[in-house]
Amino acid sequence: MPSSWRMVAKVNPAYLEFRKTARTSFRPMNILLGGWGGGMAFFCLLPVAIAAWCKSPRIPLFDSVFFSLVPLLALIVAIFIPLHQIRKPQSPILLSRRLRRFYQWQGKQKGWTALDYDQVVPFVTRLTVVSTAGTSTSFFLDVGVFEPGTRIRGTATGF
Repeated sequence: MPSSWRMVAKVNPAYLEFRKTARTSFRPMNILLGGWGGGMAFFCLLPVAIAAWCKSPRIPLFDSVFFSLVPLLALIVAIFIPLHQIRKPQSPILLSRRLRRFYQWQGKQKGWTALDYDQVVPFVTRLTVVSTAGTSTSFFLDVGVFEPGTRIRGTATGF
């Protein structure tokens, strides 16, 4: 698989650690859209906020405050989303050799989720992105557990 050759991060006697490749996460796109989109919205709305305060006799105070909060919100988006995406660690996928289970951290609410090694079935996920600039197809190696009467119950990358 061309897209999954970099997924093995560590190999040791206790476990194998797999990581998500850059193409399986939306982190770069979130950083770009948050920083660029929030920054552009801030700079586009900043003249409106300045004009609202300069023409305060004709514009009520509530409107001036409102027109100042909207660019401030855009600035918060431009700063917070990229910082959050950079600081948020990506959870690895672990294959415990002793327990024979795949594990992945899903966050504080869900905790660790696990798939039994003896029940999983490997499969390849195909992701095709089509845009005006062209098409890109990526293939990712996943594992999942099939339930009777359904296609799949969970995968190691999404559980």
